[in-house]
Amino acid sequence: MASLSPLPKTHVGVWSLGASAPDGPPESILELDSAGSGSESTFSPDLRLKVDPVHFQDGGKYRSIIKLMIQYKNQDADTRAFAIGTGWLIADDLLVTAGHCAYDWGNSMGPAVTVKAYMGYSGKASIGKDSVQFRMGKKIITTAGWLQSEGRDRTSDVSFIQLDRPFKGKLNKFSFEDTPAQGTANLGVVGYPGDKLRDGEHGAEMFEQFANVNYDVEKSKRHMLEYKISTFGGQSGSPVLRVTDGRMVSIGAHVYGGGILNSASTIAGAFGNDYKSMVAAFTRPGMKVATIGEVDVFSPPAAGEPTEGFFDIFQDVAKFVLPVASAALSVATPFLGPIGPVAAIGSVALGALGNMCESSFDESTESLIPAVANSRELDGCAQRAVLCEAALQTVQKLDPASAGASEILCHMEATYHALEPTLKVAPKLRDALMGPALRMAIDDLTRPRAPESGIEIRKQLPNVNDMESFTDINTKSLAEALISSPSLVVHGEEGLFDALGPLIKKGFKFATPLLKEGAKFGFGKLMEAVSGSAESAFDSDLVKNDVVVDTLFKRAIMGEAALQAITKFGPSKLEALPLYDENDQLAAEGFFDSFKTIVQDIGRKVIATAPAVIKAVTPIALNLLSGTTSVQQGDSNQRVASPPAPAAIRQGRGSLAPPSSHPQTRSPSRARKLNGKAAESMVPPMPVPVSALSTRGDIVPVEQLVSRNLSRPSRRKSTDSNEDGLFFVNF
Repeated sequence: MASLSPLPKTHVGVWSLGASAPDGPPESILELDSAGSGSESTFSPDLRLKVDPVHFQDGGKYRSIIKLMIQYKNQDADTRAFAIGTGWLIADDLLVTAGHCAYDWGNSMGPAVTVKAYMGYSGKASIGKDSVQFRMGKKIITTAGWLQSEGRDRTSDVSFIQLDRPFKGKLNKFSFEDTPAQGTANLGVVGYPGDKLRDGEHGAEMFEQFANVNYDVEKSKRHMLEYKISTFGGQSGSPVLRVTDGRMVSIGAHVYGGGILNSASTIAGAFGNDYKSMVAAFTRPGMKVATIGEVDVFSPPAAGEPTEGFFDIFQDVAKFVLPVASAALSVATPFLGPIGPVAAIGSVALGALGNMCESSFDESTESLIPAVANSRELDGCAQRAVLCEAALQTVQKLDPASAGASEILCHMEATYHALEPTLKVAPKLRDALMGPALRMAIDDLTRPRAPESGIEIRKQLPNVNDMESFTDINTKSLAEALISSPSLVVHGEEGLFDALGPLIKKGFKFATPLLKEGAKFGFGKLMEAVSGSAESAFDSDLVKNDVVVDTLFKRAIMGEAALQAITKFGPSKLEALPLYDENDQLAAEGFFDSFKTIVQDIGRKVIATAPAVIKAVTPIALNLLSGTTSVQQGDSNQRVASPPAPAAIRQGRGSLAPPSSHPQTRSPSRARKLNGKAAESMVPPMPVPVSALSTRGDIVPVEQLVSRNLSRPSRRKSTDSNEDGLFFVNF
């Protein structure tokens, strides 16, 4: 490690935690190391007060202070001991705690491998009560400074733990602010001290102490936030709360006791930690730069750039092409023709499944009661799918190295990762797409086409009523800009032109159900059922290995990400972005022209096909949902599958290339061409969909195909003895 140059404060260590552990009551309590009495952390008189339970019940001011129980990779194999600590929620599924709770250097136990998190905890007897919720840690991020210094850099002693699913109820999550460099303030430390016992259990109850404190971080010997407030092992990671006019905000994480004063690592400033960039690293970790103590360390992405892993996915869905339909329809797959419309009906299928999850979610019991898709709520699902595909295809025409494209891609990345977990369930919907996709290919092949006149026609769209009904100003602005600007009429789609305005309005007003609470819960349950169940009637090697279906659904959620990104970007900025054709030459069309042309190209066929997709999704979704109802979550401590959360770390390979010096072209040698036409085609080997073929390999009539689809049913000290850290209990 000596050969590694000091890493910047923006670098982070990231690792995933192990399998789940039971949340039952402890078998025994034991302080494994009683060598230290803890007197170095408590003062006389000890003014800590036991917190009234009302304050950590639902809606209480300390509801988001979390009891932690932690096991480490290198701790004694013959003990089931857990270190105890404290954390505090800054999001429903994300908490802050000490760095030494995440990675133990003082006792050489290494990284945490199991983290239990309890909300409303007040001793082992409280486990199982409605007021106590149990979660497991899923992923940890800590500072590179804590890892590289082997625990000596106290200012870097902080970590963040992502949980397997959100806590529920009125959480009163803590906000945090940059630690003022010096001042006088009413500060408090609230947590679970290990020297306080209840029924023989160490750290069973929550305690608090507040005091008026004068502090100066710069003059502090170790550049910490220091205070004369009693603490003990088990309180490591507690928030240091500043009270101003009755409002509490955290300005640090308590980490050390000892000597004259106890202390916290600070937030931002010259000596603090960048909480916001650490939180962002859960979804945008950047590039791997080192491995320290068995933990991979990542640099942050360059400002305003998407990560390399996301860009790889973006390129893959752009380059992917489907076989071209022919009069003989001899290709052994129902997925034919341009990929855009097929991906759009994949988006319709996901929307229908998300709506069914949302409709099936019983908020009072946090369980799923299978319900059919709500047709009224799905009105607009197909139109939104069309807009998503149009947004994606238009974004693919941007120069990715330009500032505008980078901003859009960064927005897309965050949304894509939020939706990415749905891909685990998506292959189950393959059968719902087969019939409609084949019907769409046949319609394309047999539809008569009049010869093109070669004359460009641009017209104003008819007025669209009730534009004031939009609740989101960004969505309204983009919809109005698209509808109010003159539009090119696409040859062969003149019949759609007069309905283009209402289509755009309806698509923008349709709120995708995939990010709603009930849908996220439902998809989490479905993923649990899919990953934990034996082979079912829905499983086959064909589904598991079908790169076509996987790419279609990746493209579908990439389209949703693109639509949300351009909505946030703003219409005037969008219209100023240059587009490039398949030869990397500056295109004559603007962003709005491209967008509305694609909407006309695919809109009719997607909207016409959507009812068949939704109809085919219904029995599949009901089967999937019915497989989840055996596990209810009426008990708040019942573990269920994780909802969508930040994606796994992807190791990057470099940043985006610099912009081309030529103002009118994209370099043809660039590896990152967004336009699928310009990129090398990725035509996969097409597996034979057995349900769509006869024994001779002929295509089964579409009516039979659809019919088949519908019928498928101790206290330990750090090296300098001042860490207010690891207090162990046995479970």
